[in-house]
Amino acid sequence: MAAFSIRFLISNLYIALFIAILYMVKHLMKKQLSGRTQYRLWFFMLFLLPFPFLPFQPAGFFRISSWISSLQRTSLHNAASGQPAVTGLNVAATELTRDLSVSVTGNPDHLGTAILGLWLFGIGIMILYFSYMKIHMHRIERTALPLQNKEAKRLYEDCMKELFIRREIPVYTTAYISSPFTAGILTPRIYLPLHLVSDFCGSDMRYMFLHELQHYKHKDSLLNFFMNLSLTVYWFNPLVWFALKRMRDEREVACDSSVLQMLGEDEYKNYGMVLLNFARKMSERTIPFVSEMGGNKSHIKERILNIASYHQCSTKEKVKGICICILAAALLFTFIPLLPAHAESSDYAPVPAGTEDISYADLRSHFGTYDGSFVLFDASSKHWTIYNKGLAQTRFSPDSSYKIYDALQGLEAGIITPGNSQMAWDGSTYPFDSWMADQNLDTAMHNSVNWYFQSIDSRLDRASVKEYLHRIGYGNEQVSGDLTTYWLESDLKISPSEQVALLRDFYYNKFGFAPENIEAVKKAILTASGPDGSLYGKTGTGQIDGQEIRGWFIGFIERSENPVFFACYIQDEEEATGSRASDITYSILKDMNIWTPEP
Repeated sequence: MAAFSIRFLISNLYIALFIAILYMVKHLMKKQLSGRTQYRLWFFMLFLLPFPFLPFQPAGFFRISSWISSLQRTSLHNAASGQPAVTGLNVAATELTRDLSVSVTGNPDHLGTAILGLWLFGIGIMILYFSYMKIHMHRIERTALPLQNKEAKRLYEDCMKELFIRREIPVYTTAYISSPFTAGILTPRIYLPLHLVSDFCGSDMRYMFLHELQHYKHKDSLLNFFMNLSLTVYWFNPLVWFALKRMRDEREVACDSSVLQMLGEDEYKNYGMVLLNFARKMSERTIPFVSEMGGNKSHIKERILNIASYHQCSTKEKVKGICICILAAALLFTFIPLLPAHAESSDYAPVPAGTEDISYADLRSHFGTYDGSFVLFDASSKHWTIYNKGLAQTRFSPDSSYKIYDALQGLEAGIITPGNSQMAWDGSTYPFDSWMADQNLDTAMHNSVNWYFQSIDSRLDRASVKEYLHRIGYGNEQVSGDLTTYWLESDLKISPSEQVALLRDFYYNKFGFAPENIEAVKKAILTASGPDGSLYGKTGTGQIDGQEIRGWFIGFIERSENPVFFACYIQDEEEATGSRASDITYSILKDMNIWTPEP
């Protein structure tokens, strides 16, 4: 949640930029747009505000810059992946799927927590303010009495018919307000100041009724609710405050325009004079729940100028208005992909293109209490089997499952070779005896020796790593911070469906790498051989603060016919390990009659 607050703050910069551009476009095209169109353009801004809270990013769009995600990285200098051996395999397979792990200490996100606390505090203040104003509104309602003036009631009924409104909307009068307003979403009501009724003038009162009924007709009370909700959540964003104030002001201008559209040209001046005559009696709006006719002097001046220059829109002007709306919609969809600020699962990756033949299996019984996903691709039938589509399309840290591709880059860069992959142990102390010895590619992969692969990383530069990740299309292709830890609960992330697609490309060497390098990595991840063929795989575990929070087991089965590729991902608050993921995988593969381990 703390990391979300930082990304939410950053997404507000994009919202502010959208508001600034929208306002500039509105200002430049003001003379070409009607009052109602000017007001409606703010709807695009209102529509944009919920997007930071979506749990995903729309597919096919750009994502927030990678440095945002680095704000939530943890310190992972000693991270490794895995857990003790899987069960249910022969001895050789068990030894070859060993995966050792050490605890990692997560760095607390003090900045994110502080921002989150301040944001929630501000929301609390806004809730208190709106609660106070709601109490004030209830006091006004208790003092209000139904409209008694018979002539005014007849006039009101005529206005209802003129606007084709059949619903009964009661009208009340009270001495505790100075400006007419409309309130209520489910039970709308119109409230009039007592002085308007006591100084009754038929033509003036008609204009007031038409104006307030326009608020009802255009559902402005419902929009008030969303505007107040937006103000509560975005209390810290000055441009949101500005935009919502302009939206309220332009709503009154839009209502004036709607009333003028119903009047003859000879009545425009009279309507303006009514507004001027009542201006000195009206106060600036003080109740956030209502559509109130009053306003400050500058707002009244704006409305008078609108009335003075009002004319019926021509076809050309209507076309211009439509074009501006299309432009605003295009601008909106440009900004939408930048806004989602969901926490860990903000990286979204759809199932790779060309995967139309998909079936969704119910494999919950295999996962037990774990939340997880399983993806399988059969190369012979081109068929995909997916369990838990949501997680299958969500990117997570690959942890030690990335060592397949780390080794491949080391081979391609010439840091190691198929014939000489030996590295000397430097004498450092590690938590596992198997790590405190010289290693080659086979033993390092077998024992998931972090220092071996980090040694490869240390001899690479950032540009070459980025180019490599882009070339093979690895997940989000993000690298920042320490080059020896980017794949360990850090910036680099990949989804289960992407893991499977990448394994397929690896197996068929669609990268165009040296075939002997592909074969060397395949040999290093060979897990078991049997009558069903050969199984290749690599586990991975994300372990933070002593808790194993995620586990991977990815690989493929090489058979006499085309191979089968798979990826299993699990997550939990503890004991979610690569070995648990491998147990689940073997159970699923056995039930599918794809792989049966030897007793």
